[in-house]
Amino acid sequence: MRHYCPRIAKRLLLAVAVLFLLNGCATKIAYHYLDFALVWTLEKYVQLDKPQKNKLKEEMAEFHRWHRTTQLPLYSSYMAGFKNRYEQAPLTGNQMHAEVDQLQVYLDTCIEHLMPSLVDLAASLSDEQVEELLASIAEDRADYRKKYIDVSTEELHAARVKELESNLNLVIRWFSKEQEAAMLDWSKGLVPYEKLTLAQQEIWGEELAEVLAQRDNREILETGLRKLIFVHTDHWNPELERIVDENQEKSYQFLADLLNGLEGKQRARFIARVERFSEDFHEMSGAN
Repeated sequence: MRHYCPRIAKRLLLAVAVLFLLNGCATKIAYHYLDFALVWTLEKYVQLDKPQKNKLKEEMAEFHRWHRTTQLPLYSSYMAGFKNRYEQAPLTGNQMHAEVDQLQVYLDTCIEHLMPSLVDLAASLSDEQVEELLASIAEDRADYRKKYIDVSTEELHAARVKELESNLNLVIRWFSKEQEAAMLDWSKGLVPYEKLTLAQQEIWGEELAEVLAQRDNREILETGLRKLIFVHTDHWNPELERIVDENQEKSYQFLADLLNGLEGKQRARFIARVERFSEDFHEMSGAN
């Protein structure tokens, strides 16, 4: 899977965010409600009936137990290792690429564990629920257009930087004027991708509709969902794939430069925060 920044930043913070559902100042409390958060997130897209919700709650509770005992120890080790790698030498763009690839493995493992539940849920959807789901996804595309396409160039750069800062705020706070300027330069250096991305999102939505129309056939349903969820760029518009590759390399290097440039209290806070996450993940896993 290849993504541009700030998607890269989100993946870099996977272990910290625990499937992007935690906030940085209340990790333990938020993680305690991970199963409820997963159900709530799904219901933002489609309203489930009582049997569907009860079954999903049971399955998310099982996922939570599995995640806590098998994945959190990995996240803890990863964060401890990243702290050591960060302290020992300046990071390179290639190293950031490797960090992202490792976190993608963790994410894919979680999705793989969730696949049977997702397939079951998709198979149980009524025609009305499918329409609601597709409409919700269409709303997301409309929001994306409003935020990143139907705007001026200055507004686009501001939106990119704002999202990047929001993601990085889990481990870095109070950016300096120099860092904010560097983020703006990063945004200006990206090859425009938003219109092609939206077009690809529309294709994804059409393919999802086709898969759900055949949800009575479990084999077709699971194969189709896997293709859509485990996204690869090989079947994308070649121009978009080229742009994503180029932007990705620029973004890896930018993130490496940003982290390498942390100094004084900001660097110390970053290291302490990474270390604290490692300790919290270890403690929450119940490991001795």
